[in-house]
Amino acid sequence: MIISKSKATWDAYKSRNIAAIKALSGEDYVAYTLAGPSNLQQDIATIDKLNIESYTLDDPKLLRVSKDVAILRYKCDLKGNFDGKPFRPVYATEVWVNRGGKWQIVSYSETPVN
Repeated sequence: MIISKSKATWDAYKSRNIAAIKALSGEDYVAYTLAGPSNLQQDIATIDKLNIESYTLDDPKLLRVSKDVAILRYKCDLKGNFDGKPFRPVYATEVWVNRGGKWQIVSYSETPVN
């Protein structure tokens, strides 16, 4: 279920669906990407600079830390660009939290694939 939530989040960013992004993300969401740190409000404010053509979630590994916390790790081959700068393949880590029966992403980080 967490992997499908992650794909739904990627699809929401790809289609620039702000309502879906907000529904899938905690208000305290933070990201550390190759473009630098951001939060949910910054992601939404710069969504027009984002162009995702395609993405993959390769070899996903899910670690359930508790009944309400899960960590998802995978390799992502992202095609497209942000503000004209092309994406590179990364190892991604996501932290998901169940709040009142609703799973939301609260942290996303990337490490470049060498």
